[in-house]
Amino acid sequence: AEQRFKEISVAYDMICNPPPQPPPYQFHTTHYSFDDLHFGNSPFDDLFANHRNYTRQQRNPDIHMECRISLVDAFYGKDFDLTSPSQSNPRNFRVKIPKGIEDGMNLRISGAGDHSNKALPAGDLYLLVRVTPHQTLLRSGRNLSTIVPVTAFDVLLGKDVEVVGIDGKVLRVPIPSEFDSSRKLRLAGQGMADMAGRGDLFIELYITFPTLNDAQRALL
Repeated sequence: AEQRFKEISVAYDMICNPPPQPPPYQFHTTHYSFDDLHFGNSPFDDLFANHRNYTRQQRNPDIHMECRISLVDAFYGKDFDLTSPSQSNPRNFRVKIPKGIEDGMNLRISGAGDHSNKALPAGDLYLLVRVTPHQTLLRSGRNLSTIVPVTAFDVLLGKDVEVVGIDGKVLRVPIPSEFDSSRKLRLAGQGMADMAGRGDLFIELYITFPTLNDAQRALL
């Protein structure tokens, strides 16, 4: 508590009594990170909020971009080479898309934003990631699902079906005889991957019926 009070006191003194004509990067190079200090309902909240607003005004604008990747890219992760859209100072940089990223997530790359004003620190880059739909796999969090067409006889008698996983592997799945088609088959550990592991792959059966002639219909 004593150490925290010292930090608050130093931070308060720096904001209330800044040195004359401070360089615009002063608050970026100070040892104290005001964005990391939270004191609940404290009189310091407004003080630090004002400081954050002041800091944002003392740097170049942020840049917002969008990129599209496939579901397979989201499974493995991908490195992107991008060019900032700043006309006055375009810059090339590489962005690492982490594996398991979901559609609509934003990545923040500090210092990769606009830097047209060399006297101020560069802004940040916010990259909106869009994951395009897969042809056969549907994502729900870390899990995947797919639909496999089978005949009514396959369900009655049992059959092995093949499914291509997100990693390209062909998975052979046995359908038990007289399987309840309202249920889903589950393949553990064959879903999306992230830092916590892999989800599951769920298989839904779509039953197709053959066209019968009169003799076959009478036999049935």
